[in-house]
Amino acid sequence: MRVEELINELTKLLERKRCLIVLDDLSSTMEWDLIIRVLPTLEDMSRIIVTTREENIAKHCSKKQENIMLKVLEDNDALDLFTKKRQARHLGICAYYCCCSMSPFLRRRLNPIGIEVPRGFSKLRALHTLGVVDIAAGMTILKDIRNFTRLRKLGVTGINKKNCQEFCCALADLGSLESLSLHSEGQPGLYGCLDGVSSPPENLQSLKLVGNLVKLPEWICRLQNLVKLKLHNTWLSEMDETIQIIGKLPNLAILGLWMNSFHDELPRLTFRPEAFLNLMVLELDYVDSKVMLVEFEEGAMPKLEMLLLKEESHWVRGLSSLPSLKQVQLQGHEEPFVDAMRGQLSMHPNKPVLKRL
Repeated sequence: MRVEELINELTKLLERKRCLIVLDDLSSTMEWDLIIRVLPTLEDMSRIIVTTREENIAKHCSKKQENIMLKVLEDNDALDLFTKKRQARHLGICAYYCCCSMSPFLRRRLNPIGIEVPRGFSKLRALHTLGVVDIAAGMTILKDIRNFTRLRKLGVTGINKKNCQEFCCALADLGSLESLSLHSEGQPGLYGCLDGVSSPPENLQSLKLVGNLVKLPEWICRLQNLVKLKLHNTWLSEMDETIQIIGKLPNLAILGLWMNSFHDELPRLTFRPEAFLNLMVLELDYVDSKVMLVEFEEGAMPKLEMLLLKEESHWVRGLSSLPSLKQVQLQGHEEPFVDAMRGQLSMHPNKPVLKRL
């Protein structure tokens, strides 16, 4: 289903209904701006709950409404909550809360990103959300994950050469998966660890890859329903080839190229015509230390509405070639760069808004 069809379906579903909408783990203000714009006018009694790890995103979403800051549990309280037998039957509901709010205690036991799951975890066959789980501790967790056939959102760290084949086999069994986040710090990172995925989840809509990858796995091009893709520290060696592959994903609407997404000798990142036909949001954050210029050719990204540029690392050219551009957000840029951007936007027929974060 294409992005326009999803928007129409959502409008029909929510029209004239009172509802509670939960937007989980927003990572940028641009995502909120895109989502809230396509939501239909809701009934007065309807509410939207947004969860995020960034305070500035929460303030952006709520405007004058109240923000709730969740406090992290003390170590003893976290251990007590996590180990009490009487809580076991409720873990399917509080799993996300535990993963987020108890993480400082669990991090000291494992690594700065993932957590260790408790005993009895394999009984949660109806689990929908799991993450971020460290699979480097042993193969047992991979066997458990393979049985969570109703899982829709999964975050994993600790992927390595020893467990990658088992993980790829487990991933092939998760037919309901819609969101996948993979982390692997240091070397070799994700390099060669994802090539064993023979059948990626066909309903996957969101994919985040963090860690040394060098080359995109072949199966990425088969993600026909992918809407959001984010790359961070992936050190992809073939920048032009990678951009061509990603650009052919038919439903991709949000693309984040974060720090060290690429490691190439090319001084220019070029977005060409006939690619990214449905992309609406683009985030660029120091994608490669060698890239000095980001260029949009005529006809590139015909539906791009929002562009986020973080840090002063790349000059940008060709904004006037983006026919649907409505907003440009800058974070961490000095006045010469900001003035140059204002000059380009002033010549754009849409007169896009320039925001400094």
